[in-house]
Amino acid sequence: MVIVSDTSPIVCLAHLKCINLLDHLFTNILIPHSVYNELLTSNIIDTNFLQQNPFFRIKNPKNTQLVKKLRSQLDLGESEAIALSIEEKPEFLLIDESLGREIALHYNLSIKGTLGILLLGKERNYISEIKPLIFKLQEEINFRIKPFTLTIGITTSK
Repeated sequence: MVIVSDTSPIVCLAHLKCINLLDHLFTNILIPHSVYNELLTSNIIDTNFLQQNPFFRIKNPKNTQLVKKLRSQLDLGESEAIALSIEEKPEFLLIDESLGREIALHYNLSIKGTLGILLLGKERNYISEIKPLIFKLQEEINFRIKPFTLTIGITTSK
């Protein structure tokens, strides 16, 4: 299964030391070069990241006009991830930011966020509990999640 990812879910999973969860769940994760650059500048990954995680592949969208249009509302990483998803038709786009998710849905893209990946990991027995991971993200890197979504996620994971 191939997916496209924006920056935030990778940051969250790397912070939790759960980046290997993506390798267990998916064949390839496509990321635009702008997402790779955002990850490098945030010091979440280093230049060896792609060698250590060969299931990540950098691929840029071809539709630069769409990227430019999306840039009026989103950052470059989100814009390129959405444009790449439209072109590549992955299983889903991995994105956390509310506005980015809303725009992705407008383009009829399937989406998941960090919580969705953790739920999938729990469902497939790669992780045992979700609640402490979400609380760790909230406390340590100010991960924001709507209370209703958090309640549904925790209830679903039991």
